[in-house]
Amino acid sequence: MMYTNFGDAAASRQLSQARGSHWLVLPATSAVDLLAALDGVECEAGDVAAFVASEHGPDDAAEGAVAVQAALATLKAWLAGVSSASVGLLSVG
Repeated sequence: MMYTNFGDAAASRQLSQARGSHWLVLPATSAVDLLAALDGVECEAGDVAAFVASEHGPDDAAEGAVAVQAALATLKAWLAGVSSASVGLLSVG
């Protein structure tokens, strides 16, 4: 979804292959669009913990939920900081 709807898929793939990790190349206008799409998205800790527990077992489910909430907050803050004259590079991983 991120690559197809918001990122530059070709540039993201090329950078990811060159760096040996996962990257999202995000044109500034796409950063604005993605931030708007995430505006109402909230992750309730209990819901995320239940999902993590169902996928990976109950060990560390609460810690996983906190990590997901922190990642979402960080992504939103990062997107808000991408200027209209730049391209955002996000390392995923």
